[in-house]
Amino acid sequence: MQSTTSSEPPSLYASHNEPAHLPQIATALAVGLGAFCMGSALGYTSPAGADLQYRNDTSKCVLPAGRHLNVAELSWFTSLLGMGAMIGAVLSGISLRLIGPRSTMLTTISAFMTGWSLIAFATDIGMLVAGRLFCGLCVGILSLCVPVYLRDIASHDIRGLIGSSFHVQIALGLLYSYSVGSVLCWEWLAIACLLPAGIFVSVLIFCKESPQHLVSAGRIDEARRSLQMLRGYDYNTEPELADMQVQADSKSLVVSVRALTAPDVLRPLVIVIVLMFFQQFSGAYAILFNIREIFTMADIDISADAAGITVAFFYLMSTAAVSSFLHSQRRKLLLLLSSTLMAAALLPLGTYFYLLDKDQAAGLAWLPITSYVIYFAAYSVGLGPIPWVLMGESFPLHVRDLAENLGVLSLWFHCYISTLLFRPIMMMIGLSGAHWFFAIICLCCLVFSGVVVKETSGKNIQEISAMFDRSEGVRQQ
Repeated sequence: MQSTTSSEPPSLYASHNEPAHLPQIATALAVGLGAFCMGSALGYTSPAGADLQYRNDTSKCVLPAGRHLNVAELSWFTSLLGMGAMIGAVLSGISLRLIGPRSTMLTTISAFMTGWSLIAFATDIGMLVAGRLFCGLCVGILSLCVPVYLRDIASHDIRGLIGSSFHVQIALGLLYSYSVGSVLCWEWLAIACLLPAGIFVSVLIFCKESPQHLVSAGRIDEARRSLQMLRGYDYNTEPELADMQVQADSKSLVVSVRALTAPDVLRPLVIVIVLMFFQQFSGAYAILFNIREIFTMADIDISADAAGITVAFFYLMSTAAVSSFLHSQRRKLLLLLSSTLMAAALLPLGTYFYLLDKDQAAGLAWLPITSYVIYFAAYSVGLGPIPWVLMGESFPLHVRDLAENLGVLSLWFHCYISTLLFRPIMMMIGLSGAHWFFAIICLCCLVFSGVVVKETSGKNIQEISAMFDRSEGVRQQ
């Protein structure tokens, strides 16, 4: 840890008392390509879905089986990433313990190749759906492995910065899909999305396995070498290795139902799962998966592709800006701010689409882009990252792996349901009703965050556990 008496910024290179940052940052950037691949898969259906659904006389895109997808088929194609991610989250939860996060991430290349190839060469809806399912499988694996690996390799002084890079890389991958999809047809976009996956695995080969996993597996010498490479060869790693051994000894290979239902586990787990529900049903992924089609229907002054790229760019900028201070701020306050601003952006969006249906939206073409920029900036401040932050810091070590696995599983379950239902909801109540519905969900999140969510900022795991375990809190008083 940094000396509190020094005014010098920490060096990129190691000293005996200070870990080097450069090896950690380089490793985080390499592993962060996995999050980039996640973002490109999340963003794929926005440009590709528009190509597949609508016939366009000026388009050169070839449709599978010579026909466009109907609403039901496109809903399945869009949402099945969530189902695949659920399967991936379960598999990665098992694999993390057996072979570690790095080795688990290396297995994704075969599934990514299968998924993107099935989509690129699809001749019918079955191949498209199967390909999307395989890509979702990889997304689910990476959504658990990448944050765990980043947390394991980061020294305490830059753990927040390293961890936040996960969300920045997702946003960057999203922008990549939107940008490339604006000039390529759906099948070539699939091939373009496969390229980062190949680069990711090629770079990952040169990274070491997580030292925390190596310690847990009893491979102490390998853990020491891995940690020494990450911290610099002049840094004394023995105290940190000892801490890792304590953590490894605290974890249980088998978690009993009684342990999982203990108040200091069950209460934060319920909070995380409910926040994952709000995160998805606030409309974020449903909008991101379909933003080109939404802008096409919005009748704005610029192309739908340009509008989507603009929103994705500002989403990336806000996510990057937030990463510099996210872990030092109060979680509850950020959730309250985020939910309020998201609702404030969605309400005028619903009103705009309502007026548009009545041909009364003249002069308001600027509003959709502006509102979406505000909406996703607010999302990046709170409801996007904070459930992940709470998931990483709220659980006792002996159940943390399983609790995080359940949190990620709930995320992708809610993603699957919300994206599957988005088009039927849009057809029943229109884009105006859909955005008002999302706004109501954000307001419910505001109430939930204010009444139920506990503040964990600045507390260690013992203090957090005591806060959730009321009986323990009473005994301490």
